[in-house]
Formats: sequence, C-alpha cells, structure tokens
Amino acid sequence: KLRLKVPIPRPELGRRALGLRPHKMAGRGAPHGSDWAAGKSGGKGGKAKGKGRSGNPRVFWREKTSTGAGAAEEKHASAPAPALEKRLVGFDWDCTLTVRHFFKVFAWGYSSGRSNAHQHCKVFEEWCKKHSAPTEMMGRSTDDDVNEVMSEAIEDFCRHGGEETFRELFREVFLGGQERIDLVAEWLQKMQDKGVVFAIVTAGVSTSVVRALTAVPEWLPFFNAARVWDTSQGRHSVRSVAGIKALILRDLCPEAKRIILVDDSLSKDAPPEWVLKGAGVETMDLPYEGPGVTKDFL
Repeated sequence: KLRLKVPIPRPELGRRALGLRPHKMAGRGAPHGSDWAAGKSGGKGGKAKGKGRSGNPRVFWREKTSTGAGAAEEKHASAPAPALEKRLVGFDWDCTLTVRHFFKVFAWGYSSGRSNAHQHCKVFEEWCKKHSAPTEMMGRSTDDDVNEVMSEAIEDFCRHGGEETFRELFREVFLGGQERIDLVAEWLQKMQDKGVVFAIVTAGVSTSVVRALTAVPEWLPFFNAARVWDTSQGRHSVRSVAGIKALILRDLCPEAKRIILVDDSLSKDAPPEWVLKGAGVETMDLPYEGPGVTKDFL
C-alpha cells in the first residue's frame, strides 16, 4: 500500500500551504489568512476584481465616513461638549444661610428655658407665644454633649409643637421668610447651571441642619445629606474651626478648580494661611452673627 504524507497546514497559512490557488471572490472579502486578504492579488498578477475589504486582516469593521458638508455636520454633532470646571461654594450654616443662630437658640435657649441665652432667643420666644408653640423643653436634658442637647431640643419642639409648626418657625424666624428663601434658591440654581456645586459645613450639628432643610424644599436639591457636614466629622486636626471647614471642603471636592468658604465667623476665627494654601480655599467674610447672605451678596 502506498501512503502519502500530506502535511497539515496551520490555519494562518491559507490555501497556498495546500498548493491551492487562492479564492477569487469579486466584491467580497477573502478568508482570513489568505494572501488575498493580506492585500496580494489573486490569479495571474492582476488586481483582484471587485471591491475587497481592508488589506489588514485584523480590521473587521471600519466606521462609515462622510465627505463634504455632511462630514462637517457629523463631526460637529459628535464633538463632546466642553467640560465645565468644577467649582465649590461652601457655606457656614448659622447666620450665613440662616438669618438667626439656629444652634444657639435651640441648644442654649430652648433647652434651658432662658430667653436671654442669646440675642436671637427673644425673637424666637415672641414667635412661639404668638403661635401657641412651646418656648422651652418640657424635660431638661441631662446630657453634657451639646450636640445631643441640640438634637433633643428639636425633637422636643416637634413633639409638642408639631412638625408643621416647626416648618413655619424655621422658614419665618430662621430663614427670613418666603421672599428670601426664593431669592437664595434662584441664585443657587443660576450658579448650579454654570457648574457650581454647594456644601454646608457647620460648627453645629449636621443632622439638625438636614432636619431643618427638609422644611425648605426650595433649597434641598442643592444641599442633600451628602453635602451637609459638621466640623466634628473632619479628618484633619487644627485649632481653627474655620480651618477645619476649609479642609473638609477640599475633601468633599478634591477635583474642584476653585473653592470658596462663605462664613460669618471669619473675623473671629481666621483660618491659618497655610491651611488655605494647602486646601486651595478662598474665603468670603460676612458680618458676625448678622443677617447672613443678602441680596447684596448674591
């Protein structure tokens, strides 16, 4: 018996490895690995008939290209919009976004029943008497932690005065009424449309700020819980409270090209220069325990 040894070719050698002529496939691509697919002509020296695919066997698909006016329109439509540089405005809470000191009125005044605990307690007490709302906590807190006292005070007011009464109180006494609420909301929206983001960093209690913001749906979209912090939550330790706020703002938005801290306490507690340089934060001062941001500021 005569046995013929026929070598088994590797797939990439194509038909020539078998001694066969390459496919002539006018108008279609040849099998991968053939000389035709690699860009060589088939048959006797001429060019392959028809329109073959790309000469590179690894190119399986190529984008359709346009010419003339269509190409210009296509390029314009597919061009990405220029990215806005992210900027962050960080607000203090009391007497910055509020017009009266929310923390001191509740943690110092309401919790102890002392209307002289702070200058803003008197307005609070007058409003409560006019609206038949409680002016002091029913049960005195024995907690030494002032943050816990603040939370207990708000809970006590809402329990005995009602959630709706707290909502009205906060909007009228602490935010200055509907006109100011709308004014600030319009400014926040205008800045957000320009790529600005916002945060609140308070020396008070972040949870009480979030609780209060739920009474202000006009502002809540700009200050969700992830954007409300207090200085006890910072990872850096410096003596300046405003310095801690600046460092927290940089942590909140590491990629921000510009960060501004707006605070009424800067005249009493200016952050060290090295903190502002290290965090890349600028400051804007407001009158200490004044009316907060006003139309002139916005």
